Amino acid sequence: WDLDICGIQSVKDIKQKCPNVKLVFSIGGRGTKYPFSPIEKNYWCDNAVDSLKTIIKQYNDIFAGIDINYEHINTNDENDFSNYVGDVINRLKNEVGIDVVSIAPSHANDNYYKLLYSAHADDINWVDYQFYMQPIPTENEFLSLFLSLAREYALEKLLVGASTDPRDGGNVPLDVFVQTCTNLIKHKSLSGIFIWNANDYEKIALDILTNN
Repeated sequence: WDLDICGIQSVKDIKQKCPNVKLVFSIGGRGTKYPFSPIEKNYWCDNAVDSLKTIIKQYNDIFAGIDINYEHINTNDENDFSNYVGDVINRLKNEVGIDVVSIAPSHANDNYYKLLYSAHADDINWVDYQFYMQPIPTENEFLSLFLSLAREYALEKLLVGASTDPRDGGNVPLDVFVQTCTNLIKHKSLSGIFIWNANDYEKIALDILTNN
């Protein structure tokens, strides 16, 4: 969290002006530096819960919940991710009362996130699917993936992700993203979008989307 760019007071000011804004704390991260690779379940879960509780309590009412954003998942048992992360979600809901949980699957780790979602669907509010992590050059391919994900997760929870990060190399052309989302909006099938590594291109996309 770069407090010089957006400090605690800035967040409080935003929340005061826009009461419906909710800030979540993301665990995990992009790249191999922050993988999900626990050695022992109880230690990992206890450490995660204690750390998150400390942060949430320190900033009082700033954080509404957590975002699960592990890109790299290293485990011998495919159920470990669901079991461990699910335990953290349950404990945070019971012990500090978080009311927002989002997950950020991509094509590379979708199986792990599907298991987590299947076991904890009632506790997960949003599915921030990272469309930009795979090549989707056409509107038809974009729509096909969206409809498939809507069946596997839930249409009302599915958020469409776009990226302006150079590492994603234009996997999803901006015009494909905007036009497909615009069509979904017209059919009342899009709950929302999210932008990774936002910059001026985000503003272009949002301007178009909010005018439809």
